[in-house]
Amino acid sequence: MLQELLRQCDLRGGLSWPFNRLEDMPYAHQQAKAALQYGRDVLTAYREVFPAHVMTLPVEQLRHFVHPAVLQLEEYDREHDGTMLQTLDAVLCAPD
Repeated sequence: MLQELLRQCDLRGGLSWPFNRLEDMPYAHQQAKAALQYGRDVLTAYREVFPAHVMTLPVEQLRHFVHPAVLQLEEYDREHDGTMLQTLDAVLCAPD
């Protein structure tokens, strides 16, 4: 529906990852702009262009462009003295 409306109006759209805190809006805006810059469709989600965009970011900004699920794991670990994020890292970095 949104894609059709964008096409009819000859517009394009970019979607950021979800965010819950107002102070994250500038990063969501950057994500949406990156989706527009790197995307080719009428409506592009940031997850589709993340690999290309993240390589252009300064190291100090990377935390603001991490997938929200990773931040949820980090928060869960902090609240429950857990190691889920370490486990995820081990799984992703394990040799085939």
